[in-house]
Amino acid sequence: MTSAAQSSSPVPAQNSAANTTTAEVIGNKTDDSDGNSVYSILHTLEEHAHSIQKVLPDLASPVTATAAVGAWTYGAASASLGTPSDDFDIHWAEIVANNNDDYQAQILVDGVVVSEIVFQRINVQNRSFSKRIQMPVTAPGPITIKLASAAGSSTATFKVEYHEY
Repeated sequence: MTSAAQSSSPVPAQNSAANTTTAEVIGNKTDDSDGNSVYSILHTLEEHAHSIQKVLPDLASPVTATAAVGAWTYGAASASLGTPSDDFDIHWAEIVANNNDDYQAQILVDGVVVSEIVFQRINVQNRSFSKRIQMPVTAPGPITIKLASAAGSSTATFKVEYHEY
């Protein structure tokens, strides 16, 4: 492509879904995390690395989740930890395990599983955990936890650290 042809290429509209020209693939400088251009992806990575971290439940005690009576059976979803106001992802879960046990937890947003984690409490000295969370960017919805454990009926409390896009 000649420089004259490149300079006559129009800049695509913000968050354009078109994929017919190089300019549309690269994107517009105003593209944000709602688009799919190269610039949108870079914008999302920038937000991911440098957005303010928030906590749920905010200025409140952690929420308790209880494993079902049977071994390795998820209990009912916990009370809501809260609802972010925009698309978000969780980076960390802060957990206090209340019983010596092996645990597996599901993190749900609006009733849909977005991540799973495991942890183990062996003795009193090893009961608090910071667990890294890997999940997709998700639309706002109430965050809840389902808990399962090897012994059954065990409990743990949860808070999450997240950021919005």
